[in-house]
Amino acid sequence: MKGVKVSYLKWLKLTVAVPAAMAIAEALGLSYAYSAGIITLLTIQNTKKETFVLAAKRVLAFGLMTVLCIAIFQGFGHEIWTYALFLFAFIFVCMRFDLEGAVSMNAVLATHYLADTITLSSVKNESLLFIIGAGIGVTVNLFMPENLSKIRAAQKRIDDHMGRLLKDMGAHLLEEEKGRLLDRDFLLLDKYFFKMEREATLRIQNTLTKADTYFLRYMDMRMEQCKVLQWMYQNIKNIEMLPEQAGEIGRFLIETGESYHEKNNVEKLSENLDNLKQKYRESPLPKTREEFENRALLMQILRDLGVLLDLKRTFVEKLTEKEKEIYWEQ
Repeated sequence: MKGVKVSYLKWLKLTVAVPAAMAIAEALGLSYAYSAGIITLLTIQNTKKETFVLAAKRVLAFGLMTVLCIAIFQGFGHEIWTYALFLFAFIFVCMRFDLEGAVSMNAVLATHYLADTITLSSVKNESLLFIIGAGIGVTVNLFMPENLSKIRAAQKRIDDHMGRLLKDMGAHLLEEEKGRLLDRDFLLLDKYFFKMEREATLRIQNTLTKADTYFLRYMDMRMEQCKVLQWMYQNIKNIEMLPEQAGEIGRFLIETGESYHEKNNVEKLSENLDNLKQKYRESPLPKTREEFENRALLMQILRDLGVLLDLKRTFVEKLTEKEKEIYWEQ
């Protein structure tokens, strides 16, 4: 059976934080001290944002749990059926107000109230258990490794691969490398996009201030360009004979592929493409049906190139100066 990938950092955090919470609670002389470790165990999540959101929900649920326990146990006695009544009310309210993730931990703490008369001292004991367990869980999850290098690596693979596709298409039109256009190149891109999306999303979930959405927006732009590349790829494969205009278009594809990087604002490429389109329009009319059909495919490739460059231009225009300073001047 294939094993699941282990999060070694989370493994280490749990191994250290859970006993630490138990030890602190025990040192303070709290009853049910080991429950603090269970609270820590249930608090630590995969990202900072998940941990903080869940901790906030559990604070609300803890207050609700305490009020319900006082009302039900003090009013009807400390019996199994009264605990069932508590769960009936508590779980419903938690589900109604999206606090379901806080049910298990608070249900455990409620059994402490069930065991004896609820006093100010017992409420203080449970509150301290909660503070210690949740506090240590939140604190250890403040440490998250920076994954910017992984995002940048995925980003570079995407740009390099798409640039190579453009150059291969250009070489095909120049009749230099007809065998290098392969469907699996786009399957590889899908894998690269998946990895970049996963890492970029993880970065957002670990940013407690303003969400860092630059890389997700960049990836979305490249994904849209990838769709355009697929249109161009199909049109190039459908060309049965290469008109004389194919050479210039092929060289422009290679030029585009060689400058296919993050910081290119595509202004020069757009200017060159406009000149190429004008030159194409001024070409003599096709003399045969075959030439007409293949030149029509070339014209569509030029239009697709315009869409490809426009997507990048729009992305660049929407960047703030602060984003350019942070991401383009590193």
